[in-house]
Amino acid sequence: MLTFVLVGFIVAMIIFPEVKAGAITGLMKIGLFRPDLSSATSDHNKTKISLSPDVAFIDENNKSVNLTSLKGRVIFINFWADWCPPCIAEMPGISSLHKKFLGDSTIVFIMADVDGDLQKSKKFMDAHKYDLPLFRLAGSPPTTLFRGTLPTTTVINKEGEIVFHEQGVANYDFKKFEMFLKQLASR
Repeated sequence: MLTFVLVGFIVAMIIFPEVKAGAITGLMKIGLFRPDLSSATSDHNKTKISLSPDVAFIDENNKSVNLTSLKGRVIFINFWADWCPPCIAEMPGISSLHKKFLGDSTIVFIMADVDGDLQKSKKFMDAHKYDLPLFRLAGSPPTTLFRGTLPTTTVINKEGEIVFHEQGVANYDFKKFEMFLKQLASR
């Protein structure tokens, strides 16, 4: 009987992304999948990127936002898709982290839907009651930001340097990561 239940659960995880995302979310709640911040604090790991106008995103209102216009602010970029179980699993933590910085104009969140279908993304966010700023890519981002792995999260400091880059699922809603963003914003 137990074997049947386990096989059924594995099949459900393969067929239904929400089931797999739920399992990953459960593991995140017990402390797994925390991003490694040890390399984020050292100066030699910073990657200077070009904050040129061609690195841009389009928001829900079809307004273009380029990284150049955000210089002087900390930028949290998450590349995701609504069909990606690890991306779905990250959303509760990112949403909670985002709420902690509402009203703080020194930190910008960009949830970049790699499929580019913002209407579909908006339906996903509304169904899960996430109030996150949705964007689609306006062209190809530099490989320093995104190499095709979902999810990918990048944090850029006020000087335009990548100070954090994580490929794969992670739980960003914990005190150490929150303090990391606050320290970046206060510099």
